[in-house]
Amino acid sequence: MTKISVITTIYNETFYQVKRAIESVKNQSDKNFFVEHVIVIDNPQYKDMKQLRILSNTLNNRNFYTNIVQNERNLGLSQSLNKAIEISSSDFLARLDSDDWMNQGRLYKQYQSLITMNADLVYTDTILSRVDRRENEYVSALGPDKINKFLSLKNFISHSSVMFWKPAVISVGKYRKLEPAEDYDLWLRLKNAGKTFAYVSEPLTIREIRSDSISNSNLYYQIKMARFVRKLNKYHEKNSLDVIKLPKNLKNRNKLEKLNKKISAFRAAEGLRKFFLGFSSVFIIRTILDDVYFKAILLNMNLKNKLNNGKSPNNY
Repeated sequence: MTKISVITTIYNETFYQVKRAIESVKNQSDKNFFVEHVIVIDNPQYKDMKQLRILSNTLNNRNFYTNIVQNERNLGLSQSLNKAIEISSSDFLARLDSDDWMNQGRLYKQYQSLITMNADLVYTDTILSRVDRRENEYVSALGPDKINKFLSLKNFISHSSVMFWKPAVISVGKYRKLEPAEDYDLWLRLKNAGKTFAYVSEPLTIREIRSDSISNSNLYYQIKMARFVRKLNKYHEKNSLDVIKLPKNLKNRNKLEKLNKKISAFRAAEGLRKFFLGFSSVFIIRTILDDVYFKAILLNMNLKNKLNNGKSPNNY
């Protein structure tokens, strides 16, 4: 029987969110496919622990098992993920955030892709469920043929959509404490190490997006950390974070919060207000130009492929 481990961390997500994630993982199992769900709770005061234990005991069966561990102190996302990797009993590891969920067949399709392609990591397209707007958005990733050229410019691999070969991730040092770009840092180190990527062009993961979520409330810091991670991996930096020093502009929390309010307002604005806000910050202007540059070189590559092959590439 094939065994897959799914790794999830929890901090203060609601019981409803966590229940939805766990049930979506359980639905991946069958008589030929055993799924272990490793859950690390990085919150010693997590209020829904009792309910979570009851749910776990209810769902566990011969093809599915939840392994729940609670940290005695807050370790942070990267260290909690590394702990989940160490605890997991399978060499095939899938990642899922506690407020996201899987579509049916995700683990089977990713496992088949890893085996068939002899890959170290496989990722998928995703659906963004924007709760506040009550709408869904389909997000296509780029294919693995674009990893070498584009991954160092932009992170297009959704963390919650990946499955990877455990020994490959361990060989590059697992996650480093570079939140909220710890996943991007890992992808770049895998690329630099010559590991193989594969892609399933289906929306097999749904990500919940809320206006008050960390991904939306910390936009400026996310973008700055992603730039730092790109610079760090440009020279194939292998040092531990005891040696690597974060730049000063990632330590000034007051300045970060002020700039984050600006970029959040820019993203939410429409029409002329968006135009004026866009020119109110050098950082926002640079972010817009970075995005335009990325899309321009991608378009240029696609046009060249179309001219050379007589058809458009089908992985974008």
